Amino acid sequence: MIRSVSVASLLVFGLLASCGQDEMGNEAPVAKKLTDEAIAQNNRGVGLMGSFDYDGAWQTFSPLAEQYPDNLQLQVNLAISQLNRQQEGDEDRALEILEGVLQKDPEHLNALYVAGVLQTNNGNTPESHERFRVVAERDPEDAYAAYFTGQTLLQMDRAEEALEWYERAMSLDPYLRSATYGAAQAARRLGKRDESGLYLEQFQAMAENPRARLAEIKYTRMGPRAEVKVLGEDLAMASVKPSGPLWSLYNWIHQKKFIGETMPNVTACDIDLDGKVEVFIVGVHQANDNRSSRVYKHKPDRGWMMDSRPALCAVDDVNTVLWGDVDGNGWPDAYLCRKGGNQLWLQDDGQWKVELSIEAAEGMPRDTVDGAIFDADHDGDLDIFAVNADGSNVLLNNNRDGTWRQVGSEEGLPTGDHGSRQIVVADLDNDRDLDLVIINETAPNEVYLNDRLWRYQKAPGFLAFESMPITAAIAGDIDSDGQVELISFSQDREVHVWQKQNDWLPKLIRSFSSDDGSDGAGQSMLTLLDVDGSGKKTLLVSDSGKVVSVNPNLPDQSGELNDPLFLNCLTMTPVIFEPGKGYSLFAITGNATGKELKMKILDPGSGRYPFVDVSFTGKHDEGQSMRSNASGIGTRYAARSGSRWHMGRVLRDDSGPGQNLQPVAIGLGPQPRLDFLAIEWSDGVYQTELGLSESTVIEETQRQLSSCPVLFVRDGDGQMFVSDLLGVGGIGFRTGRDSVVTPRPWERFLMPESVLMEHDGRYEITIAEPMEESCYLDSLRLVRWFLPPGWSMTLDERMGTGAPLPTGDPVFYRTALKPSMCKDNMSGEITEALLEVDGVAVEPVDHDVRFMGRLARNHQLELSFDQPLDSLPGTPVLVLDGWVEYPYSQTNFAAWQAGATYDPPTIEARGEDGTWIVVAEKAGYPAGMPRQMSLPLASLPQGADALRITSNLEIYWDAAMVIGSEPCPGARKQSLPLYSAVLFDAGYPERRNGPQKRPGFDWSRRAPLWDTRFQRGMHSLHGDVFPLIEKTDSALAIFGPGEAVECAFTAVPPPSGLGAGGSFRFVLEIDGWCKDKDLFTQDGDTIEPLPVDLAGEAQRLHEQYNTRWMGGY
Repeated sequence: MIRSVSVASLLVFGLLASCGQDEMGNEAPVAKKLTDEAIAQNNRGVGLMGSFDYDGAWQTFSPLAEQYPDNLQLQVNLAISQLNRQQEGDEDRALEILEGVLQKDPEHLNALYVAGVLQTNNGNTPESHERFRVVAERDPEDAYAAYFTGQTLLQMDRAEEALEWYERAMSLDPYLRSATYGAAQAARRLGKRDESGLYLEQFQAMAENPRARLAEIKYTRMGPRAEVKVLGEDLAMASVKPSGPLWSLYNWIHQKKFIGETMPNVTACDIDLDGKVEVFIVGVHQANDNRSSRVYKHKPDRGWMMDSRPALCAVDDVNTVLWGDVDGNGWPDAYLCRKGGNQLWLQDDGQWKVELSIEAAEGMPRDTVDGAIFDADHDGDLDIFAVNADGSNVLLNNNRDGTWRQVGSEEGLPTGDHGSRQIVVADLDNDRDLDLVIINETAPNEVYLNDRLWRYQKAPGFLAFESMPITAAIAGDIDSDGQVELISFSQDREVHVWQKQNDWLPKLIRSFSSDDGSDGAGQSMLTLLDVDGSGKKTLLVSDSGKVVSVNPNLPDQSGELNDPLFLNCLTMTPVIFEPGKGYSLFAITGNATGKELKMKILDPGSGRYPFVDVSFTGKHDEGQSMRSNASGIGTRYAARSGSRWHMGRVLRDDSGPGQNLQPVAIGLGPQPRLDFLAIEWSDGVYQTELGLSESTVIEETQRQLSSCPVLFVRDGDGQMFVSDLLGVGGIGFRTGRDSVVTPRPWERFLMPESVLMEHDGRYEITIAEPMEESCYLDSLRLVRWFLPPGWSMTLDERMGTGAPLPTGDPVFYRTALKPSMCKDNMSGEITEALLEVDGVAVEPVDHDVRFMGRLARNHQLELSFDQPLDSLPGTPVLVLDGWVEYPYSQTNFAAWQAGATYDPPTIEARGEDGTWIVVAEKAGYPAGMPRQMSLPLASLPQGADALRITSNLEIYWDAAMVIGSEPCPGARKQSLPLYSAVLFDAGYPERRNGPQKRPGFDWSRRAPLWDTRFQRGMHSLHGDVFPLIEKTDSALAIFGPGEAVECAFTAVPPPSGLGAGGSFRFVLEIDGWCKDKDLFTQDGDTIEPLPVDLAGEAQRLHEQYNTRWMGGY
């Protein structure tokens, strides 16, 4: 089963597990018993609400509420659907319904609470306060009610009381971020600046924690009492904790005696993609078989079967294996860590071959004892770190062009000669990239923070960790707070947990004595797993061959005597053999001499909750660019089931050596399904999946994450999508490791004809942010150009990547020359596609699947004309309509590494002698979604009658012509006064791409929530932002995902003196910037630094309007 769906298209199954109850927890009394059909219809309405189909839910609840007027929770369900529907009069009608409920039951807590929400939104603070206070007092465990009580008190300038309620909400739910922010505001008003600062630090620290939540006037964000409830029997009964052991009895692999001269090793991977995980064992052989590697697969009808036929098994001196899909073709590959030259084996359709290109980058052959495959630079492919026992370690960068490069001291990773034993890959500073912990044979150890762009720095705060002699280490979020911990096993046989405070300091968890009943032959190993399916992590410690369970969240447990899982264990690894049952343990045991080895498996016992096995993959369909690696390695996830959380990352869950590639087992606890699974892919993209109850493969949703602010115009009662804006003003947009584009802070946009219509004396437009980015809007002007009969206009506008640079000025013309013949090097003749602006473009077919927005070879268009271009009156100007598929900063960085360039269009002209001459090199292109660009052709050769346009950008050319640009003395410009500008929570218009990736948005289908996060920083308050955008003055209206500015311009009469028969065109003049949250965008996680210097009136306006702190989930 494959899933790649968004939040807005699935049911919020967690809602289906709650019932309509009164304030005492009992089913509310009803005068008329609901039929089974009525219960089913109500619950269907609950499901529609969960998928954000509010109108559909309202239509479902309405006849039921009429049929059962005394079922009060049904009435509340109707009111909730109506207030979220947000049509005219809906809030008033919803409040009427709730008041009717409260007349029948004045203490119906859900009705009181939802009425309070509505009255808060409508400005009736005193009444809403009384209702929230009643709910909070009657239900002292309701954190949201406590929060809203505090919020209403603060709005009434009762800061001291408000602070008490905020602190109460914080104690009830530490992850309700809004309460912490409210406490900071209240403390500040009371003059408690230090206390306010501490609360604000707490608030900001939770920005990247998936468990943290904001209270907002949006469905599923207002608190549980503002969510619709199922009626009748609970549809999803929680399961009782199973009885029985966590592990079954040993399952032996019965073979002839195994022999080992070196330390054996075992890793796990579904090597042949048959849905069954195999184990790959190295360092053991049998008397009649000298191959030291073999594959074991379990077949239900035949038991354990050995296979030593794969080519990998013939390679000698292998210490361990790292598994991952290095070439992104869907088949797992293997990096063999050897004593000698390491080998990368690539697999395609079951066939193996050695990748020779990596050998040159590896350098001198070493004794590689461990390693890691992961996306070190977050460019979408897999890199390799090799841990060497007899020399410097090696980090190999995958250039994504079939070559590899060694990363070393120039990038901040010293190349010392001391031997190492292990690598831990983890996000230590919680900044979304992966850092490195290197465990050396002797202290000191090494810790490096990833600053991205192949820059590492020595991590501060790890002095104690670095100086401790450590034999094994692992990383994991043991307390599900969003911050990873380190766990170490020392040479003194002590287990420590290291948590981030000011410095990383150890907490002793367990120490071991020498009298353990084992012969000391095994290596130190740590494994961190959810064993019982509850979501809580168990630490398995292998000490001198003895394997025991330890609770990583409890202090010193040295006095406890746990029954060992294994004795004389030489190596082990967790493996998922049985779907839905969690992990088994596969171990190789033996005596100190290594002459007699045994293979044992501990399978899941009957005392576990069910699991959901999830495989993550960045791979999408062929022909589409891929932003995350195909193995999903490095993906961060947070799963919620009921009140339980399970957090982790797709990195190895043991200390190695070696790296498995298998699904992640997520325990359901007593719930029948995961309420939701929040995913952050290795490229920084955020995605959520809802209602998982069975094992699944989750693909990264290949959607447009950012572009530019999107333009809509008033169309009757709705809004019509036009294009996007400020593509030229992207802040921090990276074109390589060390190069960032200088944004142009203005754009002039020629509105398509007949799009902007007058409504009630005004022209209305909306600039929205439906993606994961922010807009910094400085000013907005609407001008109207009146043209004499026979004249037309365009603008000197484009993404200016070369000379001449655009001016934004109007370009007037009377004569236009369309091409008589068009052809390209991909499709042949394409004349019809370029004659009219009709949304049918020339198809650039040869896409570079490595890098979005790039073609594998140049696309070259040749336009022929029936007359020389210099015969046109005035200056010839090339006018092109079309749209472009933009890359992201991450894509540009990845392409830079591979030496792949993005080449903007170069224009050549054919002179009368047949010679082609460059007239504009890498000059520019349409800056985003459908729009018109122009380019003056000032240096045409004499008699030029053909143009050639060459680029490897993914540009969809819709129309082409050459015009004769002339001055137009009769043209008149009229500025329309800005009447109003309002920032509001618009939601996310549904993206509807047409053929050829032609973008579109449906304003009538807006989701209130989407898989986006705000950049951290101060945003503009919702409401009037007129003073921020009325003029270009560095006072910025700042808004983010799901928000929009609606502007109205007064439709003043045309100027006097215009002749008859003319025409007019609208031009939108916009000043501002935008910035996306791509992992490689410079300062992409924050609003600051601002693109302007604040002073005087601009600073005053920012202090007045830009005080809404947003950030994170």
